[in-house]
Amino acid sequence: MEKTNNIDVTVIIPVHELHDTNDQVLFGKALESVRTQTTQPKEILVVCPDSDILVNEINKVAEAAGIKITLLRHNKDTDFCSQINHAVSTIATEYFSILELDDEYSNSYFKNVALYFEAYKADAYLPATVIVDKDNNALHYINEAVWASGFSEKLGFLDSESLLQYNNFIISGGVFKTEAYNEVGGLRGDIKLYFNYEFLLRFTHNDFSIMTIPKLGYKHMFERENSLFVQYKDPTNGIKAEEARFYLDSARKEYFFNPNVIGRNLTYSLAVEE
Repeated sequence: MEKTNNIDVTVIIPVHELHDTNDQVLFGKALESVRTQTTQPKEILVVCPDSDILVNEINKVAEAAGIKITLLRHNKDTDFCSQINHAVSTIATEYFSILELDDEYSNSYFKNVALYFEAYKADAYLPATVIVDKDNNALHYINEAVWASGFSEKLGFLDSESLLQYNNFIISGGVFKTEAYNEVGGLRGDIKLYFNYEFLLRFTHNDFSIMTIPKLGYKHMFERENSLFVQYKDPTNGIKAEEARFYLDSARKEYFFNPNVIGRNLTYSLAVEE
């Protein structure tokens, strides 16, 4: 397949672990969805814990997919938010995109991103995303609400006011300006379940623009076994309804605080005692 010019984007893939063959197959498909892009990102950065076993597994999948990756091994916290923040702190490209190991880009996604870079000059772009179950059955779409008339002040763009009314957006697949992401302080892992939402509120509150590209650009798998949100739903060790409400309410309050300026660490147990 003939490639066009590269786009100044690093694709960041956080890998905490590859549990089994199914995870490896999904990871391979994620990589393949980058390899087949007509417009290529400059780099694929896989961030993972400093484990020789895991690194070997990642390299085997990448070699089988025929794609070159850069590995970022680290001994820092390995939760999703920490991995993304650490990876972003190391990159040199103007933009980055988050690709979850069980998700896929559409074939023309970065071609469309390049076109919207030129036309709109936004600080971040979200893809219209299809949510699928673990059997790859389509469930619904997400991120497209900004194209409904009257949803936000500017058609196609998110703003804080509309986000406070409707929180059903995800950042995976999104393309963010690296400087803007770092300026607002990145993701906050202490706001469990709603860290996506709090980040988008904080990003728009700081006058950075977010646009949804009105073309299907990303496929996001919902409730894969061992995924973060399946862990949150575990009846024994997961997040209960009262705790979920706490994090949702916290997201709507905490976005005023830039973690670079004011370090805050929320815990549900402390909030209950207060």
